[in-house]
Amino acid sequence: MNGNRFKNYGRLVYAFMLVLAVVFFLIGQRTQDERASQVFLNLTSEFVGVALVFFLVQLFFGYNPEQYQRERQESFVAKVEDYLARMKEIRPLRLRESLYDAAGSILDSSDWDKIHLYVPDGIWIERQERNAWLERLAEKARKDEKIAVLGVFGLPPTMIHGYKRQNNEEIAKEVKNVWNVLYQFSGLRNVVLRYCPPAPASIGFEAVIFVRKDGTGQALFGLATEDSEEPINTGLILTNPDVCGCVLRWFREKILEDAVSEFALQDVRQPLYKRWYEIMVRWYPEIMEIRTPGIPQGQGVRS
Repeated sequence: MNGNRFKNYGRLVYAFMLVLAVVFFLIGQRTQDERASQVFLNLTSEFVGVALVFFLVQLFFGYNPEQYQRERQESFVAKVEDYLARMKEIRPLRLRESLYDAAGSILDSSDWDKIHLYVPDGIWIERQERNAWLERLAEKARKDEKIAVLGVFGLPPTMIHGYKRQNNEEIAKEVKNVWNVLYQFSGLRNVVLRYCPPAPASIGFEAVIFVRKDGTGQALFGLATEDSEEPINTGLILTNPDVCGCVLRWFREKILEDAVSEFALQDVRQPLYKRWYEIMVRWYPEIMEIRTPGIPQGQGVRS
């Protein structure tokens, strides 16, 4: 309706200019004063010229007021729709519980080909929500061998803020917690595990990347926003294909092929329980004399 009104308005302008041109022409022809007649004839030619210019512009340059207005409206609507779509591609998660609930929901939402985990911090801290999510993932990998799981997990720190930790009993307990979490993946041939050596500081970050066979997927980030012993308390879900592709390349090229390429926990050659003892000897020689239940003491089995 607005477009038709604008179009009719344009026609009225053309008609008005032509009527004025005819009136000025007739006045100029009937006026006895030569100078006044010349003025009216000049006005006639100017109005005709203006009308002709607008006509030629519309004819040869495709100017259409109705179309121009419609294109502006369509462009605005497209920008709004794109903005709303992008808002849906980034969803914040306010609580730690919602983070792992979302991971479980994503796990069941599609037929995933690969699932990548990067958990450099805090796995040694007992957290029911995270342990339940990892148990669910292990069960999924156990039942469906077509899913390839590749996880990178951090080991408990031996130094904090530049100072060596003196409480070996506490370190041994944290190592036991890591073992209890990872043991459920031990021996699964579709699960590859690597580790980050003990770090002196927490980075407050973890990631889960879900990948389909066609390369599309979703990425979930856990973030730390508070100064507490728990490194992760909030997060984000990303579904944008370009962003997920960048995250996947980062994980493969920077983490797997670079940072932890030499730190294997489990692969097709050796399961976790066969590598665990040598890892303990390498990174935690001080606690090897502590008989902590749940940590294999050189035999490759739970004690």
